[in-house]
Amino acid sequence: MRYVTATLLCSFILVTATAPTSGAQTKSASTASSQHTLPTYRWVTKPTAITLTADQQKKLDSISVKYAVEEQQIQKQAHGKPEMEMVIKMMNLAGKYQNIVRKFLNPAQQAVFDKNIQASVAFQ
Repeated sequence: MRYVTATLLCSFILVTATAPTSGAQTKSASTASSQHTLPTYRWVTKPTAITLTADQQKKLDSISVKYAVEEQQIQKQAHGKPEMEMVIKMMNLAGKYQNIVRKFLNPAQQAVFDKNIQASVAFQ
């Protein structure tokens, strides 16, 4: 039980530490920043980068915007509630979007994607 709690807490810390920054940035700076912080981008770049087609990149960009919006909604709803509740919601959100991203990748890209996901889980 302690391992599960510790893992969830690490996930929460990682998610909150990499959450999108305030809207005070310019649009291009915000986009560049989000590409480095949103999990949707990390899943296809770390530890092994996946080369995406232009169409796939557009899909990833669109999905990433939706992910960021949902992530912010979860964070707002979590105010004053137990942290574990937010951690669980964030993990569910990540799982939902991992499935969405994986669907538009070809089989070779999916293999790398799966390894990236495993590496990110092992890191936590």
